[in-house]
Amino acid sequence: MSSIHHGVAVVITNNQKNLFYIQQKDETYWIKRDKLKYCFFGGAVNSQEKEADALKRELLEELEKSAANLIIKNSNKIFNSFFKTTHSEFKKDVKFALFESILPEDELKKISQFPIKEGKCGKLIKKSELKIKDFMKDLKTPIKEYFKFIES
Repeated sequence: MSSIHHGVAVVITNNQKNLFYIQQKDETYWIKRDKLKYCFFGGAVNSQEKEADALKRELLEELEKSAANLIIKNSNKIFNSFFKTTHSEFKKDVKFALFESILPEDELKKISQFPIKEGKCGKLIKKSELKIKDFMKDLKTPIKEYFKFIES
């Protein structure tokens, strides 16, 4: 059994990187402290699975097919983040591949209107409304790294 959990997610944004489409976990999410918290769309990378394939699978599980395909088509890997999880039942280091999908603002608004298949809802938020404290605890490191990356 590996001591590293491999995850993947995508930041879905517009050209100006001032609007973001995020997911809210629902009341049934398996990590109690992260119920109703926000995250980027994505999930675990299965063994023998490539990161891009895992992202595609996760998006097709979580979103309407046309929205998922648009995001996938416009996705590029931007970096890997390594951190120790703070989840008490999941004591592994995490390798987290972060992708970015930049969409024209009208397309971003359009996909945010589709219902999601996993989680409570999808939400389109402005960068000024993005509060890292409202995100799943273990995502705070990659989110901070992402904003340092795009602002450098």
